[in-house]
Amino acid sequence: MGTAAIGNTRDASATLRGRWLQRRYAIPGEHGAWMWLAGPLVAGVAAAGSATGAQGLLAIAALAGFLLRQPLTVLSQALEGRRRKTDIAPAVLWMLIYGVAASAAGVGLLFLGHVWIFVLAAAAGVQLIVQEGAVRRKAVRGNTWLQAAGAAVLGLCAPGAYWAGGGGDMRAAAGLWILVTVYAVITIVHVQHRLRWRQWTASTAPAWRWSKEAGVPGLCGVGMCCAVALVLLHSAPALAPAAFIAPLADAIESALCPPVGARPKQIGMRQLASSSAFFLALSLAYVL
Repeated sequence: MGTAAIGNTRDASATLRGRWLQRRYAIPGEHGAWMWLAGPLVAGVAAAGSATGAQGLLAIAALAGFLLRQPLTVLSQALEGRRRKTDIAPAVLWMLIYGVAASAAGVGLLFLGHVWIFVLAAAAGVQLIVQEGAVRRKAVRGNTWLQAAGAAVLGLCAPGAYWAGGGGDMRAAAGLWILVTVYAVITIVHVQHRLRWRQWTASTAPAWRWSKEAGVPGLCGVGMCCAVALVLLHSAPALAPAAFIAPLADAIESALCPPVGARPKQIGMRQLASSSAFFLALSLAYVL
């Protein structure tokens, strides 16, 4: 009897640990948002022209802040009764883990003299507050403005990585942030359009499709014009406009031949490829 009780206790303990380590408490569900974090960091390192330990600390702080949204959302929903009360403790645990990681990395950056980390921390804090307000109002899904604001905050990692790598030109930092933020907005709109295409049929008239979807290639053109303006203002490298060629071609092809009936995962993988091409081209523009 005693052995059985011990065995049941061990099984319950293992089940508890397994539940606390579940992905839904720790990892956000938006697959495409990862590129909004990694892309700006890579572009910032390329713009700085060097890799430093401070950039590594920035990456840790940014990643922890990005991941913090998930347990915070779970906690908010659990307190409102939209999730089980048993979800509260795991959510708090992951919030503490991410909070400690972000704080430690932030202290390390301050120790190295990078006081601008306060600007990024303040922007991230405001975004978290806005995000949770939207969660309480159940206004997160399909909210273009909220997603654009989040992408703009993550885009601050680009000038942050540039400064952490020794860059000191404010115009170059501002231009870098504008480029990655404009592209993020284009991505958000394009993905929303692609998700809407799932409701179409293969018999939908091409002319009608183009009339509805021409806005996305138009946005890519605006992004390219923005890059040209930044080049003329000496705030971006001469090859920066070329980074928008791949997204523009992808948008035109999608508008002419939309992937009718594509699953969300397929749409996400296609957008991941397009985003990778953009950030690779942008990074090369700074390196060259």
